[in-house]
Amino acid sequence: MFDGLDDVNWHDLPATYGSAAGVPAKLRATMSPDPEVRRRALSSCDGDLVHQGHRNDCAPPAIPFLLEILAHGHPDLRSDLLEALLMLAVGYDETWLPETFAADRATPIEVACHAAVERGVPQFTALVQDPDSPVRRYAAALLGWFPACAATSVPALMPVVDDPDPSVAATAVLALGLLGSDHFSVRGPALVRGAAAIARARVHGPAAGPEVTAELLRWVSGEAEPLGTEIPYYEGNLHGYATLALGQVLPDDSDEAFETLLARIPQVQGMLAVPVVAEALRRAFPDGPRPPGSALNPRQQRLVHVLTTTPAIGELINLSAMVDAFVVPDR
Repeated sequence: MFDGLDDVNWHDLPATYGSAAGVPAKLRATMSPDPEVRRRALSSCDGDLVHQGHRNDCAPPAIPFLLEILAHGHPDLRSDLLEALLMLAVGYDETWLPETFAADRATPIEVACHAAVERGVPQFTALVQDPDSPVRRYAAALLGWFPACAATSVPALMPVVDDPDPSVAATAVLALGLLGSDHFSVRGPALVRGAAAIARARVHGPAAGPEVTAELLRWVSGEAEPLGTEIPYYEGNLHGYATLALGQVLPDDSDEAFETLLARIPQVQGMLAVPVVAEALRRAFPDGPRPPGSALNPRQQRLVHVLTTTPAIGELINLSAMVDAFVVPDR
């Protein structure tokens, strides 16, 4: 193992804090017989490679060795390795969802990391049958981000939609949707039905049908539970993911979509409010931020009223800034 590890000039590659000179030792330490040493080494190495979604220059040469560890290392590291590889492949997936990774919108380092992780697809297809639920979940989630490999990924994912763990089944359904496949059912637990609606919205768009639209609206409105899930996509926020998917099935001028979003805003707080407010703003201001001095139309006035009478909106800095970008400069 680790052939060629010392051939990389790690010292000259930047990590999150300084040089990547310590990366080789950390990679080797993941093979320690001590489980605590293994976990600490992987966590520290992951922190060198990526920080808050930003991949460092040392990440692409390290990824092949992470895939080696996934193949030959201790099984107790598999879910953590897959989670790290998912972040290395796409960063924060809100950048891309509800669509897939787009190389033409990515930086060179992001493209390099995505390509390096893609070489692990054969491993991921095998791991969707792993005995451990988190391993199956992350392996399925990874497969969704590599449409060029759909010919092998789709057949591997199809049996997983019947996984006894609803979070694994729902993840497989969402991955199939990202790959452009609709080989899944809308039946089953609520989590799987919600995932199926999101996936079909991705595959079929406005032609997805009224059942898909109704299911998405149910999730956007907050009727569907639970609020948080173990699904790796969109940090487990299936309500937020459904809000993104709503834009794929209902036109921007849809009153049904807008009314659902307006009613939902006062009910959500913190990061859960971000996709709801963002989608409402997008629909109310289809041409982007309004010019200074221009009048608000009735739809915009209603949204601004809801936003200004919902105290929690101003508590989150990035949410407040997003609102200001559309409504300011003259408030």
